[in-house]
Amino acid sequence: MTAEFSPHGARRAAALLAAGFLLLACSLPLSLPAGLGGGSAEESGDADGAPASGGGEGQADAPEDYPPLPLTCPSDYTTASLTFNHDIKFGVEGMGRFGVTVSGTYKINIIHSISYTQGGERHGVSNIDTGPLTVRLTAEDFENCEKGTGTTSMHADVSGNCLDDTLTLIIKEYYEEGQVTMLCGEGDDKEEVPIPLPLKPLEEPRTITVSYSQLAAKGSANKFFPFSGMGGSGGWNYILIL
Repeated sequence: MTAEFSPHGARRAAALLAAGFLLLACSLPLSLPAGLGGGSAEESGDADGAPASGGGEGQADAPEDYPPLPLTCPSDYTTASLTFNHDIKFGVEGMGRFGVTVSGTYKINIIHSISYTQGGERHGVSNIDTGPLTVRLTAEDFENCEKGTGTTSMHADVSGNCLDDTLTLIIKEYYEEGQVTMLCGEGDDKEEVPIPLPLKPLEEPRTITVSYSQLAAKGSANKFFPFSGMGGSGGWNYILIL
């Protein structure tokens, strides 16, 4: 026997999943290095964001083919690119899934932190770009509903320091409220079902620490922070190119 479809039922099921996403704020790892009191992050060595083995918590190790070079943090401003390549999915099997993807690049400045102080603190990393990046949202596998889509935006503050040979980036992302619209129903009896999608749990700060000399030798470094909780998969992927 097939249950009669109700757009209100689809809306309620999707809204419950979206609301449950808020609970992740209490369970997500902060993805900070152990020395800063946070969880671990998986190291990724490829531009496609696939996690690779090797490297300690919060520290991106260079391949053995790249021995340490006699380089330190730059004494003059040096421009680098930080690419955001996030792909996060969550939901409950049999009820539906949401997806959040972010793709875009910021230019950042790097300088030896001894050369630049502000408020008595040493700084060495700052944004050049500050504009919004597009966030694409999806909703799928909801009963009697077509795949839904939506867009919103986010911007990021990138700060940190560069001392001797250690470059530390602190990334804080800020998301605008999102909404996914699905077309639900059967035959000619279909209607749009808008579902607000809270994105505040994605705003936890993340820290990347790399050896500047190894970054200069290799030219790039990848950091992948896995997403977990509520049927989650994927994660936050950052590509730093010098």
